[in-house]
Amino acid sequence: MEARPTPAADEGLITNSYQHAAEARVGSTVGGRLLLESVIGVGGTATVYAARHRNGRAFAVKILHPEYAHHPGIRQRFLAEGYAANRVDHPDIVAVLDEGEDETGTVFIVMELLRGKSLLELLIERGTLPKEQVISAALRVLDVLAVAHDRGVVHRDIKPGNLFLTEDGALKVLDFGIARVEGNPGAFATRPGTTLGTPAFMAPELAAGRLDQLDALTDVWAVGATMFQLLTGEPVHPSQTDNELLVLAATRPARSLAKVRPELDPWLVAVVDRALSFERRKRWPNARAMHAALADPARRAGLSAAAAHTLLLSHETAPEMELPPSRPPPPGRLRSTLSWLAGLGLLVAGGASVLVLQHRAVEAPAASATAAPSTSSAVMASAAPRAMPTEQLGTSGAQPSVAAKVVATPPLVASAAPLPVDKRAPKSQAVPVKPARPSPASAVPAHANNPLFFPTQ
Repeated sequence: MEARPTPAADEGLITNSYQHAAEARVGSTVGGRLLLESVIGVGGTATVYAARHRNGRAFAVKILHPEYAHHPGIRQRFLAEGYAANRVDHPDIVAVLDEGEDETGTVFIVMELLRGKSLLELLIERGTLPKEQVISAALRVLDVLAVAHDRGVVHRDIKPGNLFLTEDGALKVLDFGIARVEGNPGAFATRPGTTLGTPAFMAPELAAGRLDQLDALTDVWAVGATMFQLLTGEPVHPSQTDNELLVLAATRPARSLAKVRPELDPWLVAVVDRALSFERRKRWPNARAMHAALADPARRAGLSAAAAHTLLLSHETAPEMELPPSRPPPPGRLRSTLSWLAGLGLLVAGGASVLVLQHRAVEAPAASATAAPSTSSAVMASAAPRAMPTEQLGTSGAQPSVAAKVVATPPLVASAAPLPVDKRAPKSQAVPVKPARPSPASAVPAHANNPLFFPTQ
């Protein structure tokens, strides 16, 4: 089993040997063009450095630990991180710009250099985070996951340590190194019996090794676990070791957020608890549904900083995910239905007007014959031409007779019926959410306008 350390282990650093080896490489050059200036962080499989390209631009360089450089599975997965991140192509994902191996056997990837702190670092420094900040961060993560899942990518390692808050307030999702990518099993495959991820944020199916169930709902659970820890300072399942944590995650339902923070808003507790449901079918059906469940009450509660974030709605939807039940019907079908009902109403009204016309036409001659028999033919001659169909009455320039006006009243009401339908129809359409920034599908890749895109010469 391969497992990533829990935040408690991260807090104490990894091992002195990794740290000393990482610091010893500062000042060396990677790939003949990237000077390593300082150590940013040391992980279980790689070290991240602040580096400077020979043209003067600063980058982050992630280097695989030497003992793993010749391990086929770890090496392949490490180099595949950039492909997964670039497939998602979202502005809230750290940009992976280059990857390769130099003449010394150093395996590395090059990323944009971020300045700020991870949410794990903030949690360690400050304790639990304000609920506004947690909600805002969750909305952004769910935004990224909605697009990732649409494009067949499951992150499967969402946690506070992989969420980076930059100095300008942006949130970046890091580390697609163990992501599962649909349609590319070679680089992202996991051997049967192995488990990848951080135990404290593993969904029950992932902790139990049921890899056939690894999908978008696995990430939804991890978002709930991340929110739980940021709000409480505790993991979902308290434990002494990672092995114990894996057993608890695989066999026991998560405790309610209300048991640790009973003063939190009931709607917030309900959102997190549902995300952490042990049974997959009881979780939020997809990232968009959870996003809406957070954003709407946050806006009503006046949490403007959190509610201001708008989901970047994609036109794609992952095959395994259903849209929320509250989604309105497509506008085209709605207009068609209203037009059909209006036409039916017009037909019924038209039939009624014909019956009234016949009835009035029979009564008019009888009354005229009784009052003035000598003029009956003249009255019928003047009334009959005026008893025109509705559309003719509506467009005729001549003034209809009294008899014609009485006969024409029902058709006029019927002919006006379609007009309100045309005015009201747009109000029934689903109003698209105005994106807060360009859609990832149309956004220019991070390296498109970069003339310094790692020339090899």
